[in-house]
Amino acid sequence: GFTESEYMALQGIYTGKYDPLINVPMSIPYALSTSIVPALTTVVMARNRKKTHYQIDQTLRLTTIITLPSCVGFLVLASPLMVLLYNDAGKVPAQLLMLGSVVIILYGWSTITNAVLQGLNYLSSPAKNAAAALVVHLGALVLMLTVLNVYALVGSNIVFAVIMCVLNQRKIRQVCGFRINIRRTFVKPLIASAIMGVITYAVHFGLHRLIGGRVIPTVLAIIVAVIVYGVLILKLGA
Repeated sequence: GFTESEYMALQGIYTGKYDPLINVPMSIPYALSTSIVPALTTVVMARNRKKTHYQIDQTLRLTTIITLPSCVGFLVLASPLMVLLYNDAGKVPAQLLMLGSVVIILYGWSTITNAVLQGLNYLSSPAKNAAAALVVHLGALVLMLTVLNVYALVGSNIVFAVIMCVLNQRKIRQVCGFRINIRRTFVKPLIASAIMGVITYAVHFGLHRLIGGRVIPTVLAIIVAVIVYGVLILKLGA
């Protein structure tokens, strides 16, 4: 139902505005994934189950501590960020970023669990899981495109990442018995991120009402977000 110029414009928003922003916080899980493999391989070769679990736990926790606040930050500052970086106050770019913010957590988790499986010497498992997730992803994309237009690109990515996370985590538990500490890994960073999100939104809203503009309210809100989250993470012992 779209002309070529219309759907090319929508795809441009996705590839030119949404993708670059999402990939910024994703660079840290990518870096972590390359560093965990040799460290994990060492403890696996030493047959030290306790240290193996410790290595996995520390890496997953660090990934969550980074990706969760990034997700919340994009959620509450989606439109201000699009205005600041691209001078685009349209609804579609902001809604894409809000909807796709959860991809940061999911892709971060799937990237790290891929590396964990490689470190555990199960090199083919991530590829097999990715193949299974890809089949579902393509089916979901075709179905979503009929009703969600450009949002289907983000929605199908979420489907792919969820399947990867579930399959990878199940495989890790099967091969080494590791179980996630939900409270330390998710609950504490989520509490800190949620409080940070509320304060960040309030700061931006207040500054936007008081002084307006596209730069100062957003930049100051981001600075406040970093400080608040850092303090909360330390106070909560996350």
